[in-house]
Amino acid sequence: MDMRRKWVDRARCALLAVVTGWGGATAAGQAPSQRPLDVPDLAITTTGWVYALARQSDGSVIVGGDFILVNGVRRRNLARINAQGALDAQWDPAPDGVVVDALAVDAQDRVYVVGTFDHIGGAARRNIARLDGHGRGNADANWQVADAGGITRLAVDGDVLYVGGGFDTVAGEPRNGLARIRADASLDPAWAPQPDLPDISALALAGAHLYVAGGFRAIDGTARNGLARVSLATGDVDPGWNPAPAPDGSEDPPYQGVASIVAQGGVVYVGGTFRRIAQADRGNLAALSTVDGSVMPFGAPPVGPVARLVRDGVGALYVVESDLHTIRKLDAHDGHALAFASPSVQVEALVADDERVTLGGHFDPAPGRIDISLLQLEPDGAPGAASWAFDRAGYVHAVQPLRDGSVVVGGDFRRVDGQARHGIARVLGDGRLDPAFDLAVDDGASTHAFAEDAQGRLYVAGVWQQGGINGSIARLDAQGVLDPDWAPQPDGIVWDVALESGDVFLAGEFRRIGATWRPAIAKLGAGTGAPLDPDWNPQPAWSGSAGYVFDIAAAAGSIYASGQFDAIGGEPHAGLARLERSGSGTVMAWNPGVDGTVYAMLPLGDTMVLAGAFDHVGSGVRHGLARVALHGDGALLAWDPLGSTPARFISVALADDDAIYAYGWRDVATDAVSVLRIDDGGAIDAAWRVEVGDIDHTLETIAGDGAGTLWLGGSFDRVGGRCRLSLAAVGAHAIVDRLFDDGFEACP
Repeated sequence: MDMRRKWVDRARCALLAVVTGWGGATAAGQAPSQRPLDVPDLAITTTGWVYALARQSDGSVIVGGDFILVNGVRRRNLARINAQGALDAQWDPAPDGVVVDALAVDAQDRVYVVGTFDHIGGAARRNIARLDGHGRGNADANWQVADAGGITRLAVDGDVLYVGGGFDTVAGEPRNGLARIRADASLDPAWAPQPDLPDISALALAGAHLYVAGGFRAIDGTARNGLARVSLATGDVDPGWNPAPAPDGSEDPPYQGVASIVAQGGVVYVGGTFRRIAQADRGNLAALSTVDGSVMPFGAPPVGPVARLVRDGVGALYVVESDLHTIRKLDAHDGHALAFASPSVQVEALVADDERVTLGGHFDPAPGRIDISLLQLEPDGAPGAASWAFDRAGYVHAVQPLRDGSVVVGGDFRRVDGQARHGIARVLGDGRLDPAFDLAVDDGASTHAFAEDAQGRLYVAGVWQQGGINGSIARLDAQGVLDPDWAPQPDGIVWDVALESGDVFLAGEFRRIGATWRPAIAKLGAGTGAPLDPDWNPQPAWSGSAGYVFDIAAAAGSIYASGQFDAIGGEPHAGLARLERSGSGTVMAWNPGVDGTVYAMLPLGDTMVLAGAFDHVGSGVRHGLARVALHGDGALLAWDPLGSTPARFISVALADDDAIYAYGWRDVATDAVSVLRIDDGGAIDAAWRVEVGDIDHTLETIAGDGAGTLWLGGSFDRVGGRCRLSLAAVGAHAIVDRLFDDGFEACP
């Protein structure tokens, strides 16, 4: 289990400002956010996702998902590909949130969008909007729904929009996953069918009815097993249409109901996970009568659980199975298979006509090719003339300034300024990507920590592969060449590495080093073969089983470890311990008594700064940030920057001689992550403030070079109002630029 990700949630709403009022726009009397240094300014990205597609009348395709670049051109989660296959140079609504979940196009080519955003098309719109389908994609000034979170399904009927999903209110009114929005964007008070669960998975319009599927078992008290037809006029459940999809009794695969509906030409096609429907045996796919819901003749071959159904205008039904890799093309009249070569891709959305099939998702092509997220096929499934690369901001987990003035960057990413770099890259002193430092590791590489020794060798911790060596820790020489003779082979993730007097200490989720039992923490030699110390074995434990160590630090001749454990070396210690560097790794008396998880430690003189999710250290109140003595029993110091403010911190760093930098989150939502500068006495520097925002609002690491520069890594696209993708550097002293402080700098 990835325990650290369980504790350190990097999701879109996790990392927030740590001081009240230090998020969003600069308020009167507050210091403006620090601008980032001019270099580096690199695009650190990974493959984006396409979640939704909608076709317009001229053959153009609206694309929604989680991305920031389309073929290298800036587009935030929403783009338009014209009928000729080119990115529309003007249409750019630029929603400011994390993702676009669903799209629909009406007869006037207007585009309905739902997702997570507060602004779109140049206007304030919360999670739902109607956009001009041409031009710049401006939001309709006369169409604004007050609030609409949780919508994932759309169906358009003229000027009326039907919405479904997991919500329980729309525009402040109770609606259990299903609602109708009128032409003026108001909620229709007279149309209010109430499923017993707010769980709608599919909508389809046909004639005077709306077909609805989901996890419900009744609507307005009328029993319906996840599939129903309601009147467009009244919202009443049709009493005569009840196919009642059901399992066959074996529950293998488990019954999940209907996932997708297509209604056209007097037939309702339904796909999902079921074995019987309308009292007939039908495995996962059926054609139903629009008259009475009975099963119609449809000789489709057996299919696996169905995720999506799409019908084109010339008689073909496309079936995307739930593995998201298998696509079948069937004749919509009799169900026989049509010629179609299903590509091995992960499909989240599909649109089709008689000329082409367009797939959206997250595709991993052959090694050496650029990943793509939008793919065009011929009607028979043969590769089409066009594909598009969609990128989103990558995740930077670790930044390490090196002695030669360069910086190594690690995380989950695939490209740096368009150049392939899987999980690890080096930035030269002038801010450029080092062209010679390319480990060519595997696509799934994830780097978590670095350590540089006195010889300039670099220890790299994470999950990655190169030259046939698989593992979670490796050593590179000063030129970035892998040392094949130093390969300890832990059997799990290494989260951190520390160097002390020629020894290498590892912390993580591993249980063995090679064939030897060494749970979560180990001591290795730096010599050939990475010899494991046969005696040093503290064995952290959690509730009687092996524990986990997230962070490790060497200071004062000892090794300090933090993580998820309640005992270590046979002694009771909750999540924090000091170990002897030699011998068996005996636990020392040092025990500050932290009542939560410590995510990061920073040795500073004869003290240690602790950052994490805790509220007490010993008998003292400390919310997420504390300073304790390195020696003795780890006595708590008076240093207390936050006082009574509840907060949690993930990382701390030094960037100059007299200040500590820290970042974390609170339990209240703001629009940006803030980094704090704290002096040696514990006072927060009110003149120094850095905001990181957009994308996931996620800052994952900070690191100082000791010469006045603070490095920021995470998943973001703005720092101090300027565009930076996942990596930025700021000065350690107050240097601001009010021209950029409004946060409206245009990104390239």
